[in-house]
Formats: sequence, C-alpha cells, structure tokens
Amino acid sequence: MEMKLASFKEDVENGIDGWIGSLPFAHRVRNISLSKYGEVSIRYSLPSGYDTEYHKLLNGQFKAKLYVFEFTDAYIFCCADELSRCLNNKMFTVQRNPDGSEGCYIKLGILKNYLKADKEGGNSNGKRTSW
Repeated sequence: MEMKLASFKEDVENGIDGWIGSLPFAHRVRNISLSKYGEVSIRYSLPSGYDTEYHKLLNGQFKAKLYVFEFTDAYIFCCADELSRCLNNKMFTVQRNPDGSEGCYIKLGILKNYLKADKEGGNSNGKRTSW
C-alpha cells in the first residue's frame, strides 16, 4: 500500500496531511506525554483569522477520514467523523496558546467510546498505540 504526503492545497483547504492508499488522513504531533495530559487537541483559532481544523471539521470542508494524534509516548487514531461529533456536542475546552492561537482540547474519557486501546502496547519505537 502506498503512503504519500498531501499537497499544500489539500492540507490548507481540506485538512489532509497525507494518504494511505486512497484513505486521506490528518496528523497532529505533540511533544508532550499523553499519559500526563490525557487529551487530544486541534487548532480552534488563529491570530490571522483563517479557518482551522475546528472550522473545517464543522463545516464539512475537512476531507481526512482518519485523524492521527502522535504523542511522545502514544499514538491515537480517531475517526474524523466522531471527532466532529465531539465538537458539535461542545465536548471540549478552549485554551489560549503562547503564539496567540487557541486550541480545542478533548479529554480521552470523552473519546473513549470511539477508541480501542492496544493493551499489549508498544511498537518499534516504544510508543503505545490506540485506535
């Protein structure tokens, strides 16, 4: 199966970071520990006012089917449709970031019905994986 990066246009307009075969996905890397913070986040607002993942997920512009959240100690794989449902149901908090943007934070407990944890855990780089 082929994996490739999305074009700049696909990323900016449709929230697609890459493709696994014909499956479009989004990827968010956090340099923090999932076990310490216990939440996933997406961009809520930018100082520029441009649409963020939050807006694209709610208005249907977001075309990635899978959202991959990468942490220092784990990966979370989430269906983008279910993430949209969390946002539509206002199941998140908003926090201001040092760069003036705002993040949308969703506790893992809220997503628990949509995730399946790999209890055996681990992979070649020692990170736990959930999907």
